[in-house]
Amino acid sequence: MIEKKGKKLNLKNIPVSVEDTNPQSTYFVITEFSDILTSGKNAIALNGSNLLKANSSIQIEVLDVKGDPLYTEIARTSDTIRYRDGVSLIVAIYVYGSTPLGTGEIIILGELKSGGTVRWKRNVNINSKIANSTKVRFYETPELHTKPILSDIFGSTSNFPTSSVGSVYSLAVSPAVGTNFLLYDINRKEVDYRILRTTGGSFSSFMEGSDIIFSNINGTTESFSTKVEQVISENSMRVSSPYIVTQNASTKIVSTFSSANYSITYVPLLLGNLVKPVVTGSEDAKYFKQSLAEITLQNLKTFSGNVYRFRLYRKSLNTNFDSECIADELLESREVIVDEANPNRLGENIGYFFNPDHIARYWFPSTITISGSFSNDPLADGMFISESIIQSSSIIQDRHFVLAKDFTTGSNRDSVYVPFDSAEDIIGSGSAHDSNFIKLFKNVEYVFSANVVGFNTNPQNQGGLSFYLTGSQYSFSTSNLFDGYGIKLLDVILPKNVAEKHYGRIETSFIVNQDVNGTMVIAPYNGNFIISKVSIKPSQAFSFSPEILNIRVPFAVDVKNARYQIRAELFDVNSNQIPVKLETTEFFDPDGITLAKISSSLFSNIVNSPPGFADFDFINPTVETIHVLSSSQIDGNLTVFGNAFLTASQAISSSYAKTSSLSIAINAVSASYSLSSSYAVTSSNLDVDSSFSSSIDRLFQIGTFYFWVSGSGASAVLRLKDGSAPTTENDGKPVA
Repeated sequence: MIEKKGKKLNLKNIPVSVEDTNPQSTYFVITEFSDILTSGKNAIALNGSNLLKANSSIQIEVLDVKGDPLYTEIARTSDTIRYRDGVSLIVAIYVYGSTPLGTGEIIILGELKSGGTVRWKRNVNINSKIANSTKVRFYETPELHTKPILSDIFGSTSNFPTSSVGSVYSLAVSPAVGTNFLLYDINRKEVDYRILRTTGGSFSSFMEGSDIIFSNINGTTESFSTKVEQVISENSMRVSSPYIVTQNASTKIVSTFSSANYSITYVPLLLGNLVKPVVTGSEDAKYFKQSLAEITLQNLKTFSGNVYRFRLYRKSLNTNFDSECIADELLESREVIVDEANPNRLGENIGYFFNPDHIARYWFPSTITISGSFSNDPLADGMFISESIIQSSSIIQDRHFVLAKDFTTGSNRDSVYVPFDSAEDIIGSGSAHDSNFIKLFKNVEYVFSANVVGFNTNPQNQGGLSFYLTGSQYSFSTSNLFDGYGIKLLDVILPKNVAEKHYGRIETSFIVNQDVNGTMVIAPYNGNFIISKVSIKPSQAFSFSPEILNIRVPFAVDVKNARYQIRAELFDVNSNQIPVKLETTEFFDPDGITLAKISSSLFSNIVNSPPGFADFDFINPTVETIHVLSSSQIDGNLTVFGNAFLTASQAISSSYAKTSSLSIAINAVSASYSLSSSYAVTSSNLDVDSSFSSSIDRLFQIGTFYFWVSGSGASAVLRLKDGSAPTTENDGKPVA
């Protein structure tokens, strides 16, 4: 967030004719005032009096405990007309998290009707740790907009807890070793206590928020536990509290340890291939859709106060049912560089480079030499990019780059931008959508941020890294078109003769002048760079609410072309409803596509095969035909799971295990496509046991696959490597 700065007026030192000592002011008539200025936009209301000169100016200065001015603003409806709440003139006073706590002073100076000047001043307590409860006033009337969406349903992966153990040592940055932690003000000062790995599994950002246990500290039986605050790299993390040595009830000393064992249980991200289920019942099966509502609350920028919470309601206009609440949440800034279709919320942030699969799915280098590979050191969950070209005016547009794309289709998975298409934007799917998945709204302040480390490969020349927004909707002009890539958000400069530089968290704020969809381009020159946690969010800080809310909520319907009334309510921090009317009506699912049913076999459990699977005879093997209906390639690992039986009910015992083999074969044939020899599989042996499995890496595309198992009778089920069922329907036999 851009922190606005106040202007020093020195009003307390100006000679005046009258000192107004009335706490509510005889001359300015203060009708709204709080003795405590809290975080956010505080308001003071002045009614004025006939003692002041008509149409004269009023000066206001608010000083913090250090005597520095706070930003103040008089509300206006135009350049010349001041906004009034009733008859009161409203002034907003901004208090940020960086504003020092303590006693400040408000000073108001005006001109008297009788000549001369008058001054009113009053001490005020400033506390940026307290949430803002000032009356909410908006610059413009808030608006509610709704867009119906029919979105594909994607199969999801299962994420299971995993454990990591190893040995570590610690480092106390703040507070320092020897500090009495009971006297350290954690409300005003950050706790920075580092854990550094010596052995064991690499640290992962998915450990953040998890409990970590340290034992055998310095070779003793001492132990302690805390939470992981931030993973810095694969070898370093910051925890929420330091290791403490208690001397007595009033003395707890910050300490470090040179050796300890650690253990942590956390949930990692497993990215599998997303598979679109189909509606069964016909050869021309349609992709199953779900109904969503994209809801946008605009013009939420406040002049004073803070919008803390919102509720959304819907009421069917096709039935006589009452309204139902579909969302009740805090009004918080939402990441915009996300994969909205990803059912795995752990992996939705496209700018967070969780693993190599994540980068390969969403980020595309213009050339292989730029890399775009995964790196976990010196930044956790980083992307490594490299460029040897030295920047100059003649070749700046020839720099290589990486480009981000959403993942809703298997086509155009490269660095070539596909222009915006409104039809694909409505359904939230397609190659044009994937190149324009970042949605920004005009006149809203956004914050771009990223972690960056740079390595200068040619120290005698300057290196750098540039971040751009690009898209076919932008109205480019000479003022905002940079280097042929789009709107430049930020330049990171790597100076000459600097071999390595750690920039920390870089950040900038920006505003676009129109509603746009686009994507991000990252272009380096003369250096190697590791970036992580690339983010764009509407600007927000404690008690400064975001200026816009854009979310998608599930919106199931009972009839086609269902008409609904949608209503929103806004609340302040004390749960007082803000008096603003937000209401609209919209039609959903005009053709009733979402009312179709899905075959339950597509979601069968990976461990327990569904009943009715075909038995395959050892002597006369059965051929099972499977039609793959995906419209896009499924690049994955096809695994055969099953149980082998001597009879229909008797499993092979361990004494008979691995005495012979089952075999499978998979090939693809269709009228227009067949697998090449490099992809085709002729056989794969499976050892007979009470259960068996085998995996085959292949690129599966639309076509007909023939699958058979020969052995001592077996039932089998096909799964992709993420555990989901392939998108198939068969020739009348149970789906394998």
